[in-house]
Amino acid sequence: MCYSKIPSEEEIKKLRTNMHRGVDMVCDHLESNREDQVKLALTEMEDQVSEDMLDAVKAHCQDQESAPLVHEELQELRRRVRCKDQRPSDSDLKTEGPQAQQAEETLCQKIWRWFQEMLQRLTQIWQKVWAWVKEKMAALCRKVEKVWNMITSFLSSVVQFFQSIF
Repeated sequence: MCYSKIPSEEEIKKLRTNMHRGVDMVCDHLESNREDQVKLALTEMEDQVSEDMLDAVKAHCQDQESAPLVHEELQELRRRVRCKDQRPSDSDLKTEGPQAQQAEETLCQKIWRWFQEMLQRLTQIWQKVWAWVKEKMAALCRKVEKVWNMITSFLSSVVQFFQSIF
């Protein structure tokens, strides 16, 4: 199965490097002291993390001898992760909800909250992806089981036929 092997050292190194690059990009925008720039950098980081995770899943599945996620399913996986309705729109980023509008909140506190919200979105997306993959695997297992039952039924019939002859 696609999830049976630990990611390679190279895959982990690439993820780590890109995550560090994303954090550096956010920190670089801190110097400008502009909230919109920091939010944009966090959004770009979120996109990059999702893309890197998708690439890692794809590379991992392609390394497997019998990868259950074929090209069409990998495309569906990519579509599900990139789904924009799971992330706040640009207008949502400009007008935050009442929970977020705290007059006493410093820029660092806002950034920390935004970062936590980003992590929460990523977690939700990947939990949904995991559920979808499990569903696909269960469907595949049911199909294989049906084929196996047909084969065993056929072989049983063949055995009965030969037993009746001899």
